[in-house]
Amino acid sequence: MVKTFELTACDRVLQFSSMSFDIFIEEIFPSWICGATVVLRPNDIQASISQFLQFIELQKITILDLPTAFWHELARSLSEIEQSLPPSLRLVIVGGEKASHATYLSWRDKVGTYPRWLNTYGPTETTVTATVYDPVACPEAIEAISELPIGRPIDNTQVYILDRHLQPVSIGIPGELYIGGAGVSPGYLNRPELTNQKFISNPFNETRETYLYKTGDIARYLPSGDIQFLGRRDYQVKIRGFRIELEEIEAALAQHPMVQQCAIVVRESETGEQRLLAYVVLDRDRSAKVEILRSFLKQKLPEYMVPSNFIALDSLPLTPNGKIDRLVLANSPSFIEEFISEEPAEALTTSRDDVELKLTKIWQEVIGLKSVGIRDNFFDIGGHSLLAVRLFVQIEKTFQKMLPLSTLLQSPTIEQLAEILRQNESSKSCSPLVTIQSEGSKPPLFCIHGGGFNVLIYRDLAIQLGADQPVYGLQARGLIDNEPIEARIESIAADYIQEIQKVQPQGPYFLAGLSNGGNIALEMAQQLQAQGQKVALLALFDCYGPNSIKLLPPKQRLLSSLKYALRFSVPRFAAKLRDKGVLKAWLEIQSFIKELSQDKRHKQESPSVSQSEIKRTTDNSQNLSSKKIELEDLMNRLSQFIIDHSPWSFFNPSAQLRNVEGALPDTLKKLEESYGKANKAYQVKVYPGKITLFRAFETPPGYAVDANMGWNHLALEGIEIYKIPGHHTSMMASPILAKNMKNCLEKVINE
Repeated sequence: MVKTFELTACDRVLQFSSMSFDIFIEEIFPSWICGATVVLRPNDIQASISQFLQFIELQKITILDLPTAFWHELARSLSEIEQSLPPSLRLVIVGGEKASHATYLSWRDKVGTYPRWLNTYGPTETTVTATVYDPVACPEAIEAISELPIGRPIDNTQVYILDRHLQPVSIGIPGELYIGGAGVSPGYLNRPELTNQKFISNPFNETRETYLYKTGDIARYLPSGDIQFLGRRDYQVKIRGFRIELEEIEAALAQHPMVQQCAIVVRESETGEQRLLAYVVLDRDRSAKVEILRSFLKQKLPEYMVPSNFIALDSLPLTPNGKIDRLVLANSPSFIEEFISEEPAEALTTSRDDVELKLTKIWQEVIGLKSVGIRDNFFDIGGHSLLAVRLFVQIEKTFQKMLPLSTLLQSPTIEQLAEILRQNESSKSCSPLVTIQSEGSKPPLFCIHGGGFNVLIYRDLAIQLGADQPVYGLQARGLIDNEPIEARIESIAADYIQEIQKVQPQGPYFLAGLSNGGNIALEMAQQLQAQGQKVALLALFDCYGPNSIKLLPPKQRLLSSLKYALRFSVPRFAAKLRDKGVLKAWLEIQSFIKELSQDKRHKQESPSVSQSEIKRTTDNSQNLSSKKIELEDLMNRLSQFIIDHSPWSFFNPSAQLRNVEGALPDTLKKLEESYGKANKAYQVKVYPGKITLFRAFETPPGYAVDANMGWNHLALEGIEIYKIPGHHTSMMASPILAKNMKNCLEKVINE
């Protein structure tokens, strides 16, 4: 450290951090080793940047070792006040959190390359600094990168980026950061279990026993050899089935020129929904429109990673050690009071008639916001497909009108929905063809509804495919009217072909279908090819082919279902168990398993038995046989209950509606029955072309699924399989799905 910071006896180092903070070690001991002076800080040193700079100048400080959050504030203030850095200052060290690339560029424009500036990284367990990045000494131009690296290891330190098998990853591939060397601590005081968990034997040192510290940080190597910090595993959250890195959102938002600092936290709304909330410190203009920031993020991130609310602050709260106090932000009572408005508050909240007033109340209740504007986009303020189901259930209750979820694609505001609801005439026959994204020069992608009969689920995919890719959805006939429903897949496919040919009379066609919609897409492809039309792409989204899925044995089925359900909202699940009396079934199963194990132990402990004991055992076996039948029935009931009442259902076409209403509306019951019969009767024929299969990583609980999902040998030109993170429905919003789908579309367009 002395060598890295070029410390000498002439230096005067500010003791900025408290004695309880690890950076204190870095300020004190290297300074003392080389005979430098440590200047103790006054208690109010952070109160004012002007006073801070005056103190630095008065004490002739040469080296500052600052927490990142305080340095951000210092850099911002330097661009606003007339003061400059004191001439005595030769080195500024920054560490503790991710440093902003944009802030560094602003800093460099203001102060130049002197004093020297270093970005450092290192956990307490490795005696603070482990890597250092010097942008001036780095061969890669700072303008060519979007995020500041954390550099390379200091002397006597080894850094490894490893996968989950403790194998080194390639350049550019994320992995977990492990640190070895002289600075690694021997462990935690009086905590042997935690020590064994965090400190592992170094597999790369065969000469002597050394240890690596498992940091829990995710990083990757850049082509320059520097290391880029990507985020903490601790800052990884899961919302609506999507795994989200909060620091990835912060890094994207910090790239906007108006944003000086930002922090993303997860907050729970009044309805229990987990929400992403962005706290921002803006550059001068605090009246910036939220739509500017939201649109900026939408260009860089999938929509589910865009915060539903943005709150402007003069500064972010800091801990005594100078780090962003995320706990204060997460528990702040001001949830939307300081929402950055794109219109005056009065225009946002005023309802102009009874219809808009009722809709506003419904939106506030469903989304969990205290204030909703009539021109607020449902999806921009935290709405998603699951909330859309609840929203439309409440609309039907209030207005006695059933609208398809796809209505939100064209009418996502209260103002637009109110206009539809004011129309008194009865619903006319509704075309199954729904425009999801009409603009673009490429051939359109036609997406067929799954078991939920709606096409709203394709919205995220359409957005991520880009503005030049038109996307249309085909929703079920009879969704909002009493049209007769065809009970054959062949007839449904023929009907949908007529609809898509109104938009695109000739091929090549791009077809896709989720779940049971994959069967309809397949049949459409068969019929189009029989007509002499070209089908350039047939994409099946987690669609199960013939004989592809089997029930697990009862015990495995139960454990699989429990594991699946208990990953989500345990209190909600437990409450439903109590309400439905299924807890009794579970207790019966526990009792029976205990009885079985006791009987097994009894047999093992009794090497010889009498005739009377044999008769008693035979009678017991007969009783146990009948109990096993009861057990299987109980397990089946409990497994099905778990699947039906967990937030994400696989085989309930309208599971979300069941969760809201407790029963399906008559219209959806008819659709479910008709499509169920149609799918059961449909005989899959060998397809003369190629099938592109996108299958979810997470398989349905209680089932064993074939690796090819039953499509092997059913496509003459073969199948191409992509595994997508998520489950049957959440995979549809995955950026990995969109990326692979986009590549597939571009490939067939260029052929």
